Amino acid sequence: MLLQDGHPHPAARQQQRVHEAGRAAPDDTDIGLHHGGHVLIQHGPAPRARYFTAMAWDDGTGVFALPSGVRVRGRRVADPVSPADFALLLADGPTPGWAHRRVDWPDFRTPRDTADALDALSEAHRRAHAGQRVEVACRGGVGRTGTALAALVILDGLDRRAAVTWVRAHYHRRAVETLWQRRWLRHVT
Repeated sequence: MLLQDGHPHPAARQQQRVHEAGRAAPDDTDIGLHHGGHVLIQHGPAPRARYFTAMAWDDGTGVFALPSGVRVRGRRVADPVSPADFALLLADGPTPGWAHRRVDWPDFRTPRDTADALDALSEAHRRAHAGQRVEVACRGGVGRTGTALAALVILDGLDRRAAVTWVRAHYHRRAVETLWQRRWLRHVT
């Protein structure tokens, strides 16, 4: 949504967050917003599509720094993104066109095969420290992704509790969503 002078309206960001969260906007509405003497009008049905731009390494969207300074990207598996060198996929979804590894990890739960998950996380950590662009993705980009990022933080040298705090402060405030996910981090050494 643009103002008459062509600049984006501040409320457009709120609408974007509403659509990203999956809440439906009302149908067949006229949205009129007042801003600095300008009126913004949107006629017709409110859009239902999600408003995303491709996540790029340069813009920092989803990019998260481990305590060592090494950067990894966390995201939703279906988000449009710029290429990475390696993807750790924790949910079903599109397969990227670059090297990847999929871990069987149910939503709101822990990995079905702990040894496989730990091996995949170690591989992701090694690749990130070797200078590769590494990303971690699940369906929502918060719980499983946050838990995997916390595991990478532990592999980077922090203890389990500090790792959860680090990820919540630097990636997403709700990362590592469940008690079971926090407890599972005990397996990471």
